[in-house]
Amino acid sequence: MRSRAVAAAGLFAVLASAAVAAATGAAPLRLVEPGDGRDVNLAFDVPATHIVFFATWCPPCVEELEELTRFAARWEERGYRLVLVAVRNRQSPEKLNAFSARVSVPGRLFFDADGSVQRRYDVVDLPTHVVLDSGGAEVARGAGMGGSVANALASLLADGRPARRR
Repeated sequence: MRSRAVAAAGLFAVLASAAVAAATGAAPLRLVEPGDGRDVNLAFDVPATHIVFFATWCPPCVEELEELTRFAARWEERGYRLVLVAVRNRQSPEKLNAFSARVSVPGRLFFDADGSVQRRYDVVDLPTHVVLDSGGAEVARGAGMGGSVANALASLLADGRPARRR
């Protein structure tokens, strides 16, 4: 009898955790590593996650890579994570690998193979920047690094302490 109660309590905790994650948007992002095709669940375990929805065929997306590289170099010690999410339109892991072989890509590059991450954040235009806090909550969104995106990132990372390594 006790083991059933413990099992039921455990099941309840798992379901409650999933419900909270769904309600807060904190469920991990499911993406594909273009290099080896493996699935990756990206968790929100840093103070700021900066997602840039990106395409190799999008001139503004490619043009801002240099600025993203500088921003990442400035903030990564404080827990900044840059994630380039390549949308599935006219792209493939092979195209992404060829692109990253000839262009220096800052942060981590992933492929949204099924479009679920793009739908989750209701992304239509490219590039789209989404800033998430350590709980996975969206705190800013924009078409580029200016304004609310840069301000939100600076605010999340401003305490000056290096992020704890896990």
